[in-house]
Amino acid sequence: MMAPPLNAQNPVRAESEPVFLFVPTNLADTTAPIIEFFIPDFSLSDTVSVTEALILVTGRVTEQSDSVSIYIGFDLVQLNDRQFSKELSLVPGTNRFEVEAFDSEGNSYRKYYWIYYDDSDSQGRSP
Repeated sequence: MMAPPLNAQNPVRAESEPVFLFVPTNLADTTAPIIEFFIPDFSLSDTVSVTEALILVTGRVTEQSDSVSIYIGFDLVQLNDRQFSKELSLVPGTNRFEVEAFDSEGNSYRKYYWIYYDDSDSQGRSP
């Protein structure tokens, strides 16, 4: 026997009728990649002070995707197992640099950091 159709007079389906549910299996990634720095340590502040004119910036991206692009300034930085490094040449005083990361879903992260280069130790020294 076939169950009566579902309508206003009959709002309940018979138990033997199949019910189809749509369950998405491919949820879109809406999370931007996050960058964590090892050196310098920006965990407490977006500004650090150094006494060397060259600094090696190292860190990693927390994005699980393999298709992440990271730019420091205008330079594309290579990722190796989600880790990166980039040498920066500093001028005396405050140096601002921008970090951007993009994943394949179009999510992006952008942040500015400041490195204060104190060259007072190098002044007065002869080479």
